[in-house]
Amino acid sequence: MLSSKPVAIVTGGGSGIGLGIAEYLVRSGWNVAIFDFNGQAAEEVAQRHQESTIHVKGNAALYADQVKVFIDSWQKWKRVDLVVANVGFGDRMDFSKPAEELEDGAPAQPDLLTIDVSLVSSIWSSYLALHFFRKNACKGGKIVFTSSLAGLYPTTNMLLYGAAKHGVVSLARGLGKKYSGGEDSIESYALCPGLVPTPLISEELRDAVPQHVLTPVSTIVQALERILKGDFINGAAVECSGTEIQARPPQEYLNAAAEYIAEARAAAEWNGTPL
Repeated sequence: MLSSKPVAIVTGGGSGIGLGIAEYLVRSGWNVAIFDFNGQAAEEVAQRHQESTIHVKGNAALYADQVKVFIDSWQKWKRVDLVVANVGFGDRMDFSKPAEELEDGAPAQPDLLTIDVSLVSSIWSSYLALHFFRKNACKGGKIVFTSSLAGLYPTTNMLLYGAAKHGVVSLARGLGKKYSGGEDSIESYALCPGLVPTPLISEELRDAVPQHVLTPVSTIVQALERILKGDFINGAAVECSGTEIQARPPQEYLNAAAEYIAEARAAAEWNGTPL
């Protein structure tokens, strides 16, 4: 049966930023599907809001696991209006540190799990979101990615995480630009928070940094609220630092040639041939 209430899917919704977003949406009258690797935490959230939430346990880095939460949401509510792609964690290795050689003289393959979790999972989420948005009567919906300040600024201590989160910002901006003014009412945004005191951050780190540089979950929730109200242009990367919120514009084109290529005008003039 088609839900009269809007429906959101929140990945990583069992704790931290995702939990704050999920609970805000429930308070605001949404039905929410909470997708999380930590089954117990997400289940506790769902139990507190049984009438308006479901919990699906899974690994966001696995496409098949994400498929399940989208199918379960559609079967229950027959609509998907918002997808919050909100999983990620930092580097599991020092990418720049000299590595020990193996017998063949090369180092072992690096651990790229942070790329899978922090970037590939967002690709799966957005790909599925586009499909299910088009099944809606309105042929649209909103995708909100959780990126990071590391997606806007270079970071030296988490090189792979920074690369992943830059990719998330690029994906959000590209989708937003692609669907601006199109037939499908699809919107895409990236939230770019600073250091947020979530369970993924150790107590030692939280205690070591000045408290005024931390970004509370409430700031990110406020940024999402503004996105839902239409305060930002489609494709906006919204920086959240401390209690401040500001959309960060992409770089300006160097010249007309750069704009020509980036705007894919060449591809259009070549009968749609991809660059």
